[in-house]
Amino acid sequence: MGNIYLGDHKKGEIQISEQVSIFKNKFLEIFNDRVIFPSGYNGTYIRIQYPNDLSVAVLPVTEDNRVVMIRNFRHALRGWGYEVPKGGVEPGEDPVVAAHRELLEETGLVCDKLEYLGDYSDSPAICRSILKCYLARGCRRANDAVPEQTEAISGIRTFEPRGFLGPEGSLDFTDSLSQLLVYKYLFSEMK
Repeated sequence: MGNIYLGDHKKGEIQISEQVSIFKNKFLEIFNDRVIFPSGYNGTYIRIQYPNDLSVAVLPVTEDNRVVMIRNFRHALRGWGYEVPKGGVEPGEDPVVAAHRELLEETGLVCDKLEYLGDYSDSPAICRSILKCYLARGCRRANDAVPEQTEAISGIRTFEPRGFLGPEGSLDFTDSLSQLLVYKYLFSEMK
């Protein structure tokens, strides 16, 4: 899972004095690290580490400026919601190539060009992972979506992007990254 910076509590950082792995499978490793806080207090801190800390997320937009979302069942929430396609970057894979791959796999759509929207980390307090985020304009159907065996995706749906602005727009969109990317897209269109 790689070497990490242990930190220095004397510089105001949370310093890892001992890495304690409490669970590991092929998807992640969970640590309950022994740490020294900036105050000098000794304690523990949970940390999640993935084999590859890099992922991608894509906001697909059709040629008529409708946002495309996948309907995804999320195990922890025990329910369905709409979100952007996202997934891991294979070791040595270019993030742009991974973004095109995830877009095609999860939606069956292609685009000519991706626009970089920035990096996102959804739980930096406990998880070291970065999502490279992209906007895919002019998306069009290439073939049927072919999700991975471990995904619970039930089709795609297009939305009017301004529909996300009101309180009713958030009912089926509990994924904060998806909301953020739609808002970034709407903001960029207002300029």
